[in-house]
Amino acid sequence: METCGEGRLVDFNDVAELLKLSSTDVNWLVDTGQLRPIRICGQTRYDRRDIERLIEFYKRVQHQRSPLNAREDPNLPGR
Repeated sequence: METCGEGRLVDFNDVAELLKLSSTDVNWLVDTGQLRPIRICGQTRYDRRDIERLIEFYKRVQHQRSPLNAREDPNLPGR
């Protein structure tokens, strides 16, 4: 049997721990629809795959906004 936090579905505290975020920040992700909870037998869980997609999304957004990439962007003003 798997121990808590090692399966595909994790609870709220596991999400905060995995993302190294406060409970307020995790609630914000849920409230803004960026992370969707799953209700199973009255318990709220989160899919690790959704968490991984969220991480990849933020990595792409940060990469696109990175000052290092700004030098490479031909669409910026003055190019």
